[in-house]
Amino acid sequence: MKSKFALTTFAAVAALGLGLQQASAAVLVADGFSYPDGQLTSSATAAAIATDVSGGLWVAHSGSTFDDNVLVSGGSAILNNSGSEDVHRDAAGGANNGGTDTWYYAVKFTVTDTDLVNATVNEDYFAHLWGTGFAFRGRAYIANPSLTAGKFAIGLSSTSGGLVTKTADIDYGVEHVIVVSFDPTTGTSNLWLNEASEAGASITDTNAAAIGSVVSSIALRQDFISPGTPDNSISVNGVGLATSFDEAYAASMVPEPASLALLGLGGIAMLRRR
Repeated sequence: MKSKFALTTFAAVAALGLGLQQASAAVLVADGFSYPDGQLTSSATAAAIATDVSGGLWVAHSGSTFDDNVLVSGGSAILNNSGSEDVHRDAAGGANNGGTDTWYYAVKFTVTDTDLVNATVNEDYFAHLWGTGFAFRGRAYIANPSLTAGKFAIGLSSTSGGLVTKTADIDYGVEHVIVVSFDPTTGTSNLWLNEASEAGASITDTNAAAIGSVVSSIALRQDFISPGTPDNSISVNGVGLATSFDEAYAASMVPEPASLALLGLGGIAMLRRR
């Protein structure tokens, strides 16, 4: 019986691993920022701060010579209005097939503001797809509210030139999830806010200048404006990059390693009970 149990357990764990591998075949990035607190990349100038806590997974592509860089704190990447550094993480497998594949990225995030009565934003983008030659595509913005003071919206631009369209107003201090797609064959980007399915409501921007763009990474951006005006920050709690909506969304929800370990132990415990 002991040998039979061992074989059964091994087979179940192997099947689970194979299932995870197959389900993740088109997942290009899944990051829950479960790093030690410190500088996300290696570009910090303040010697007292632990640097490159991502182990080289995230790399700076702009603003790395300043000292207000992207920090990890409590399992989140913190983007500040006053911050200088912009960072990216390369996709597994490289670029998007010469500019023909539609990519989807998801960001799980919370925006805080120290003065909601006078809440303001700078209407600038904080997440996008990145490629060499400043191919910033599918840019997601923190935008001023359309109707309700003390709230904010999410804006979208397929390429450069500022936000083109934005969502309904949403709340500060609440975790939200966006999924953004970019199709380089049409120059079209779509953005879904707090939708768990591609069939949900979305906003769209199409820009011919983005046609044929080759992107290779998911990127996070800080605003680099004078501190204090505005006074909000963005805690990025998870990101995903994939070739489908569902996989990008799920990748942004990636459990912490401790949670995965508990999941594995729970599965084995169920086998023992059986």
